[in-house]
Amino acid sequence: MSMSEVAPRQRFLIISNGHGEDAIAAGIAERLQETASVEAYPMIASGKSYDNICRIVGPRATLASEGWRNVKGSVRRDVVNGGLGIIPPALKFIRSAARQYDQIVVVGDMTGVLACLLTGIRGITYLDVYKTGAARLYSGLESWVIAKTCRQVFCRAENLAELLRQAGVRASAPG
Repeated sequence: MSMSEVAPRQRFLIISNGHGEDAIAAGIAERLQETASVEAYPMIASGKSYDNICRIVGPRATLASEGWRNVKGSVRRDVVNGGLGIIPPALKFIRSAARQYDQIVVVGDMTGVLACLLTGIRGITYLDVYKTGAARLYSGLESWVIAKTCRQVFCRAENLAELLRQAGVRASAPG
């Protein structure tokens, strides 16, 4: 095989939405860099976890709560402080960027999956690091969104993966 026949490296976009999610996604990006071209779109905050790993793309957004939803009143505080204004630029970026990548991987909660659904992107890989399988199960609406948007889902617990499989989603719980 000549150099001109070598297949181009696949291009991955990793979408994450918070400090913890960024750290997990950065670990994935680092591994993928060995065989693929990877860029990251951290939807919320600076994306510092990706430093020296891969290029960060997309509009930067901040929320007063920094995405922490375990504090009472965090959603209201984010909305009052202009949090809804981050949505249009994020959706515009995701819609335009999707054509540049072979694979899109969402790491975090449903935010990135919902953004992909709203922008017409399908066939993504989703690593759900939010739901535990104990008190937090998928609602019917969440299962529907995931089924419409995702090609593959990795969950934290087997009961979550089973709920998604019942909805027709290719899902597993590697631990």
